Amino acid sequence: MLRSRRMPAAPLALALALFSTACGTVKPEPLIETRVEKVKPPRPLLTCAPDPAVPATNSDAAVADYLADLWSAGEDCRTRLACVRAWREGRATETCRLPIEDAAE
Repeated sequence: MLRSRRMPAAPLALALALFSTACGTVKPEPLIETRVEKVKPPRPLLTCAPDPAVPATNSDAAVADYLADLWSAGEDCRTRLACVRAWREGRATETCRLPIEDAAE
């Protein structure tokens, strides 16, 4: 009758562990994390200059001043809107700088 020789379990496990590391290392997959943030435009860009007060008199000088102030308020709003568009598209430039008193708000 033939007798089988058994190898002790501990040396066999150690040998298998050593040989299994010779196959190379497995690179871990990079962790990819996606974040969505809602970013709002700078607050000073969201407020336009107020409309000027309507003059109490109808003199040519008063009406002319009123029209100039009204045009200036409209231009302020158009400029800020253009800056919001540029900011949204990621192309805000130095032309969108606001006066110092507005930036403090």
